Amino acid sequence: MSKRQTTRRRVRKALIWGMFLLFPLLLDFFSPYIIIDGASRGIVNGSMLVFAAMLLASLFLGRACCGWLCPAAGRRAFCHYGCWMAPFMIIGRKIRNLARWPALRLKVEADLCVQCNLCSKNYPMSLDVERLVLAGAMEHNECILCGTCVDVCPKDAIRYSFSKGNK
Repeated sequence: MSKRQTTRRRVRKALIWGMFLLFPLLLDFFSPYIIIDGASRGIVNGSMLVFAAMLLASLFLGRACCGWLCPAAGRRAFCHYGCWMAPFMIIGRKIRNLARWPALRLKVEADLCVQCNLCSKNYPMSLDVERLVLAGAMEHNECILCGTCVDVCPKDAIRYSFSKGNK
């Protein structure tokens, strides 16, 4: 593993632990109840601003906030059944794809893949990453851009890219 990949993993873990420790203080800013309560009183509150910021961030970063900031650290069951932020980020990502805006994405070179399956084994969201790599398209709603697949690939077949995508 290269120094760049090791640094990226350390930064990701530090951010996740920081958010985990701050979560009790930040919980009110992630509450849909507070948004609805404030909106019913005609008040724009911090929680609404956080949701709006996350939606705007998803237009350019996809679900990277899930992979880099979420205290659940991309645990699939929580993302599916407990997270009230994920649907907003998925919507933002779909808007971005329809508008064909440049954004943070994963790019692949399928011919470099040696089918070792390390990417799929290590990915926290239980995606079959190897199948996506071989298909040459890394666009998937469940991808949280955590970079695990990028870091474990022995042939560097997967990389980050800020681009318009394949479409």
